[in-house]
Amino acid sequence: MGYPLKGMQTGVSYILTRDLSQARQDLAEIATCCNFVVHTFSETDFYYHRQNMREVIKLSRQQGLAVYLDPWGVGGVFGGETFSIFVAENPAACLKKKGKIIPIADISSQKFRKFMKEWLTAALAMEPDVIFWDEPHQTGMNYKREEIKKIIDFLAEMTLIVRQHRVKNAICVYPRKGKFAWQLWEKILSLKTIDIFGTDPYWLLWNKKLDFVEEFAKKVYNLGKKYDKEPQLWIQAFKIPPGKEQEISRAVEIAAKPGIGNIAAWSYDCGSLVGHLNSADPRLVWQTLKQAFKTVKDSDRVIEW
Repeated sequence: MGYPLKGMQTGVSYILTRDLSQARQDLAEIATCCNFVVHTFSETDFYYHRQNMREVIKLSRQQGLAVYLDPWGVGGVFGGETFSIFVAENPAACLKKKGKIIPIADISSQKFRKFMKEWLTAALAMEPDVIFWDEPHQTGMNYKREEIKKIIDFLAEMTLIVRQHRVKNAICVYPRKGKFAWQLWEKILSLKTIDIFGTDPYWLLWNKKLDFVEEFAKKVYNLGKKYDKEPQLWIQAFKIPPGKEQEISRAVEIAAKPGIGNIAAWSYDCGSLVGHLNSADPRLVWQTLKQAFKTVKDSDRVIEW
């Protein structure tokens, strides 16, 4: 399908399901309100489901959807509720604290970088439109001074490989504040190989109000403008408590207000495929998100603050 897409872009992540008949139905439904889909490509997919993933991507394109591929949970370095085979097999290449192994790959490890290049070879062979670098981190959600250079060096190497294949790079970083978080954001934005920059202010997950979404929408939009990157904002569509479903509509409106033309949501199943992320009423969450996406796509306008 190719990038850039025209007009307002809306997308949703699609996780875990590799049954092709189910995927065909789901992707047709996704295409009613989205023009891109983010497919997770975990280590389990890398080792066991490559052919099915190729078919799922074909089905996505048949529905007119652009395709992002996400290294979901790979090495424990990226966001994802899944275990890492790399971590289990390579404890020496993992982070350590006080002599104990942390189940997260050290991104400065050459062994992990070699594995990530193998992952990229497999992912790029499927001809996605975008590689989606999903919440890259080391010791946790609060970025630390000593992690910044490691993360930037890693991303610079990996995103260059992607760019050389004429595929876009998108990244989502944690919605954290503070000197080190802002330093990391600006250094990532300074990378010429990054095309799409976003964050995921999941207000209900963090026990925040919707002004949390507004604050980060403005931040992403302004930095995108400053560094000439496409801004993207992620909307929470999982772990939605009863009675909170309509907040999703408001969050989508807030995301679009500063002029962000790329809005995505996690996830299509609304958390039902990962038990502890399930919403009280997944069907209502999806219907609410679907209508909100249709509304912003139909209006298809940019509003400046």
